[in-house]
Amino acid sequence: MKTRLIQKKLLCAAICAINLIAYKSNASDSVSNTPMHVYYEDIYFTEAYTNQDPKNAISAAMLAVANRLPSNVNIEFLPTARLNIKFEEETKSSVCALFKLKSTERESKYYFSLPIGFMQTHRLFLREDMEPLHPSLLNKEGEVKQIPALFDFYPEAKIILWENISHGDYLDNALNKVAYKNKAFVQGMTSHVNLAKLVVHSRADFAIMPPAELAHIEGNLRSMGLVSYRIAGIEPVIKVYMMCNKNEASKKFIQTVDAAIRELYDSPEYMSANLLNISANEVPFVIEAINKVKMAIE
Repeated sequence: MKTRLIQKKLLCAAICAINLIAYKSNASDSVSNTPMHVYYEDIYFTEAYTNQDPKNAISAAMLAVANRLPSNVNIEFLPTARLNIKFEEETKSSVCALFKLKSTERESKYYFSLPIGFMQTHRLFLREDMEPLHPSLLNKEGEVKQIPALFDFYPEAKIILWENISHGDYLDNALNKVAYKNKAFVQGMTSHVNLAKLVVHSRADFAIMPPAELAHIEGNLRSMGLVSYRIAGIEPVIKVYMMCNKNEASKKFIQTVDAAIRELYDSPEYMSANLLNISANEVPFVIEAINKVKMAIE
């Protein structure tokens, strides 16, 4: 309890300091004064950004960067379907979004900033009233060995997926091997919290979600009737980025964003932001991931 209170106090101090730095007073020389838009798809970030009061680590890290962007940049919510249309438009203007994961396919089409957030990797969630996963599906650490193998034991089960959202190369490839009849795609999702609620209400049996984005309900997962399993083969921490379309405007803007991120990497407040409300056993993994990135860019 004391640790979380200290983390929250440090985070509040970080946000105040960031706002005082005056990054938003004037646009960078490398970025036009023309109004720009940076979008996000998680509706819960609206409250975090408006009230400057994030509830989880990934929102805290994104907020720290958002507060350092030039004054001509507007941070706006946009549902996934509309955001995907934006990214497909032929334009000389920047189209950028927060909370994005890298994949091989995406790297060929978009620019990415330096990592902004470092969050606990995705887990497999299921309803507590289901039988525990068969032991043969788990390795000795209790992790799910193969996602497609789930459906050999549960041939009628469905995994619910937020359509057009990437989980990273490893999980994207695994999910591509799951039969279509075992998938339930949902359009117009606005947060992983809503996806979790669909599992609770038996719209599907499984979901793959990052625990950090469920911090609004994570303490009540058991009472909601959800349990989770780690997934073998993926790193314990995944990196989250700003992603932009590929043109000259975006290339210059990413340089401005990266400059702000580099400064944040050196601040203790940034570390506190990435540790907000995560479990104690996850802390060493997040710290190690951040330090690795810092060393790589020095």
